[in-house]
Amino acid sequence: DESGNACGTIAVLHAIANARVPVEPGSVLSGFLSSAATMGPARAGWALLETDGMYEASDASAEKDGDTATPERDADTDFHFIAFVHANGRLWDMDGRKPHPVDCGATTEETFLFDAARVVREQYLALAPDDPSFSVLALCKQ
Repeated sequence: DESGNACGTIAVLHAIANARVPVEPGSVLSGFLSSAATMGPARAGWALLETDGMYEASDASAEKDGDTATPERDADTDFHFIAFVHANGRLWDMDGRKPHPVDCGATTEETFLFDAARVVREQYLALAPDDPSFSVLALCKQ
């Protein structure tokens, strides 16, 4: 709630951190991920709010190449972003609206995409099958 329409940024941070995606050394993101690696989830969330340059980097990225206008941080929106990550052989639903990550079952590197798609289909799309306001983004290795 304190971050104001930053769920997309937070979802991408979860995906990057858990997939161990290389980031530019010395960048704001690199510094945050290094410091947050030893923190618990609540402290890491507050550290994200306190990290100099993170909001600016998020805003600059959101405004750079998008086809739609970026909402103001305090705007009331109907959209939300979450991330699914593979960690320790489990599929985790990382939804900031929930009090903790949700364990969605076993997965492997080979089955992760299929397992995540199954959860999306069964637990999200099934709730509103005729709603076209749903998108999926996958960060995958080449």
